[in-house]
Amino acid sequence: MTENKTVLLTPIAESGIPISNLASTYVVDGKFSVVMIGNANPSQKFFWEVKAVRADVPLLDVEIQNTRAHDKTIDDIKEKHQADYYDYPIRERD
Repeated sequence: MTENKTVLLTPIAESGIPISNLASTYVVDGKFSVVMIGNANPSQKFFWEVKAVRADVPLLDVEIQNTRAHDKTIDDIKEKHQADYYDYPIRERD
């Protein structure tokens, strides 16, 4: 059975050595396999990281932001940046 875990793989680039892309299988019973995509470097070194959903606490509830307020804030930031960059006054808005 697959678990609530993901595997992140980062191939290590070494000077003058070809790089192969890598992929991971699902995490099953706490184990996963790494496979090479292509055959540029059969002994490709890589960093790996497993991320998982915590089992010792309940899942977090997602809070939905007030998107209208958020969008207005983003617009204000963009407008201020443009005004500063292009040296024009900020106009008042509703």
